[in-house]
Amino acid sequence: MLKLQDVSVRYGGSTALESVCLEVHEGEIVSLIGSNGAGKSTVLKAISGIVRPTKGSIQFGTTELTKLPANQIVKQGIIHVPEGRRIFPELTVYENLEMGASLRRDKANVKKEINELFERFPRLRERSKQPGGTMSGGEQQMLALVRGLLAKPRLLMLDEPSLGIAPLIVKEIMSFIASLNKEGMTILLIEQNANMAIKISNRTYVLETGSIFSQGRSEEMLKDDNIKKAYLGA
Repeated sequence: MLKLQDVSVRYGGSTALESVCLEVHEGEIVSLIGSNGAGKSTVLKAISGIVRPTKGSIQFGTTELTKLPANQIVKQGIIHVPEGRRIFPELTVYENLEMGASLRRDKANVKKEINELFERFPRLRERSKQPGGTMSGGEQQMLALVRGLLAKPRLLMLDEPSLGIAPLIVKEIMSFIASLNKEGMTILLIEQNANMAIKISNRTYVLETGSIFSQGRSEEMLKDDNIKKAYLGA
């Protein structure tokens, strides 16, 4: 479904990514872990067209994404929920959700889907008329995630969905991500909680200083002593 081949990104004179190769197959959760500053967010930004690779190929199906502007990449069905949530703080919760579906023409279905998602996240229903910026960090993360779903993604990219959120809410969000995958959603996940990310994913890549250090089936990565020592607190 998605294939990065020898992708490099440079900011000025510094290298953010160097010859990164990565694949996401349809129906998978693929996790990308690594220390702060390793280049994880840059991978997602390169896929979504926010930054341009200095070399390499990014293919989504048969489409070469490096030749498309960001707004056309969204239309391919690639939805990026960025680090820090990036909701519209002055808009109400409901208005934020409508923004997620702004490219859709089936407005009646959008309303139906919002109501269905409210059933899964009743806190969003309770706060649907209040400005998004007045909610807690965990509630804002739920809003950002649900807003992304309303764009009907073929590939959902999540950048640090647990960052700055209480552990109980983290479990709820991770459980929801796993349930989306069971329903057929393909997900590329960047997550600071490496243990939790590996446990819900099919395959894992480890990024160090802009390059892929290790990759494999997630159940095997959990047994790798080097991975456990460096990222899992073992």
